Amino acid sequence: MARIPPHHLTTDRLVLRPTSAADANRAFEIQSDWEVTRMLRMASFPPDRADIALWFADHPREWAAGEAYRFAVEFQGRAIGVIDVDEISQGEGELGYWFE
Repeated sequence: MARIPPHHLTTDRLVLRPTSAADANRAFEIQSDWEVTRMLRMASFPPDRADIALWFADHPREWAAGEAYRFAVEFQGRAIGVIDVDEISQGEGELGYWFE
């Protein structure tokens, strides 16, 4: 069982940290931009706020089960996107990302 790391990766410009349920509203804002959502294979447009909230609420369970690892990317204290490895099976997964 994988544990969510307690720390953040920080560079001079960006912070990479595990997502939390609190990120759902910002994710909704970002995915409300068609230019972002049109590049996502599993996102609907316009986005559904409740669906996004449920998805973010499930991230800790996915992490613990080793199914997906999702990270919020922050710039100047504001989330600007998500990077993740998901659909993990037999030691392999898919890398994905989306930014505003």
